[in-house]
Formats: sequence, C-alpha cells, structure tokens
Amino acid sequence: MQIGGAERHLANLLAPLQALGIENDVALLWSGQAFDDSVRPYARVHDFGLPPRRVLPAMPRLVALARQADVVHTQLPWADIAGRLAAMAARRTSVTTLQSTWYDRSNTETFDARIRRRIALVKRLDGWTARTTRRFFAVSEATRLTYMRELALPDERIEVIPNSVDLGRFDPAAAGERAAARRALGLGEDEFAILMLARLVPPKGHAEAIQAVSQIRDRPLRLLIAGTGPDEQSLRALVTRLDAPVTLLGARKDAPKLLRAADLFLFPSQYEGLPLALIEAMAMEVPCLCSDIPENRETGGTHVAYVPAGDANAIAQAIRALMADAPRRQALAAGGRASVERFSAAKIAERLLRSIEEVLRGSRNGHVVAS
Repeated sequence: MQIGGAERHLANLLAPLQALGIENDVALLWSGQAFDDSVRPYARVHDFGLPPRRVLPAMPRLVALARQADVVHTQLPWADIAGRLAAMAARRTSVTTLQSTWYDRSNTETFDARIRRRIALVKRLDGWTARTTRRFFAVSEATRLTYMRELALPDERIEVIPNSVDLGRFDPAAAGERAAARRALGLGEDEFAILMLARLVPPKGHAEAIQAVSQIRDRPLRLLIAGTGPDEQSLRALVTRLDAPVTLLGARKDAPKLLRAADLFLFPSQYEGLPLALIEAMAMEVPCLCSDIPENRETGGTHVAYVPAGDANAIAQAIRALMADAPRRQALAAGGRASVERFSAAKIAERLLRSIEEVLRGSRNGHVVAS
C-alpha cells in the first residue's frame, strides 16, 4: 500500500463493498500506510512487513487467512502469485485484477538486461499460477489484450472492470478555494502551475517533463511534481543542471488540493494500466495533457490533449499551445468530470461484486481477502 493507482483503486473499493455486505480482509505483503484512512475503517489489515519481492515467509499465515475466506482477490504480480498459491492450498476460489500493461514487449525492451530477466521470472510464475484463477478483471482493454497476448489468458475468463475514483473526495467544490490552495504552494498570481502526480520511476516521464519546462522561459511557469521513488536524486540533479522551474513536493496526501491549485495536469507516461491519476485530475476539472498511448486514450477520450510519449520537445510545444489558449483549457476542463462518472467507486464495486457472485454461483454475503 504505497502511493500508486492500483493501491488507491483497492482503497476506493473497500467502503462501498462493505456497504454491500462484504467482509474485507486486506493482506499486505510489503508494508505501507499510504491509504490507511480509506482502508482500516473498512477492512481487517494483515501487514506481513516483508522486504520487496519476498513472499515465501508469508505463505503459512496467508494460507490460514485464505481458509477463512470465500474468495481470494489478488492485485499486482507478486501478490497475484502469493495469493493464488494460498488460495490453492486453502482450496478457495481466486480472482485477479490485472492492473498494468508492463508485460508488453514494447515496454519491457526499454529496461536493462537485469530487470528484463527479473520480469521474465515474474511473468513465468504469474502465468503458471494464473491457470488456477477463475476470473480476471482487466482495468482497461489495453491491459486485457496485453495479458491475452503475453500470458495466453483466455478471452472468456477476462472481464474489463476499470479502476475507480472517489468522486466525493475528488470534487472541486469540496477542495476549498483555488486561491488558498495556490498560496499554500507558494505560487504567484500569474504563475502557470503544471502538476504531475506519479511515482518517480522512468516510465512516468518525469525527465522529459523537466526537460520540456526548462525550454519555456518567456512566462512565469512552475512544474510541481508530487511523489517519491528511486529516481528522486537523478531528477533533482536534472532540475539543478537545467535550472528548470520545478519543485519536487515529495510524498503528498492532499492530491485534491494540489489539483485545485493547478492550471494543467501533465501525464507523459510511457505505459499504464488504467491511469487513476488522470481520472482524478479530470474529476477535479483540471485540463490534462497526456502521452498518446492506448491506455490514456481509453480513459480520456476527447476530453484531454495528447502528445507523443517520450518527446520533450513535443511536450514543450504542447504546453506552450495550451498556455496560450485559455478557451481550449476551459473546454477540456468542462468535459472532464462528466466523462469520468463511469469510474465512480460505488458503481465499480457493484460491478465487481456481481462478477464475484457469478463466480461463486450466487453467494451474496461473501468474505473477501484482497492480497
């Protein structure tokens, strides 16, 4: 439960699932408290506290926990592998939410050989344990196609159920005054504020974003980057070297207020599953500029602006164009919230429950372990 879209999606679902009569247990293989306020009131939390990529020490307790459940619902590859093994040992049904297109070869080929070998191992284990899973919930059509192609999952066992957003939390009317949100960030009245919300890893495109804003010197502008991750030091060094108008905010829990202060949301990632940060920005009626990848197109449709992935010069040109075109920004913002109503956490929880009920042949008051 670090800060991330998959983790936020799980946290969003727990309250509406509980309201529908579901008893939730959440098993965390690796510690994290990013969304405790949305998790602990609605689930019993079992924190195994393991180092990253370690799962075997958790298996005895995970099997015991699975024996108490009606269904084991897994999410993210290592948890998928461990949760499915526990479900097999406990003779319980397992289902999986598929969250990313990272197995796609066009994505993995950008990594160095050591990381590719690690991904290949995870992929083999994922594919082997997936044979025991009764149903898969892909968060996007692009994710569904990736898993069909790369893990040979059968089409009839995959249903597209997208990521969810808490529309009550991500509501511009509930986020306070825009002027106050900007003052809290030290933004000048005429300063054009661009926001990125993403973990600091190469596929999210932070380096290209920093290079892009460093080219724009004729108008007050600031790029605000919220998030943590292994690339933090290299990104700070890049900001210093380019003397770029960038502020790294670190880990933040006030995404709605950050979005309230922004003039533009920038999301230049190389690949996604279904981009929850983009959905949240659209819900907050912030104009969005995204990389032109299928996952973002599937989410934003005609309500966001697009730019080629990995092209800093193109990002700079697109930012300049949007800065100079207030009506265009207003049009993007106006259509955003209505278009993401379909991602409401309450609606997605109902869809998920109906599908799990179908898998369990009509058992309504189930007990779900999310691993």
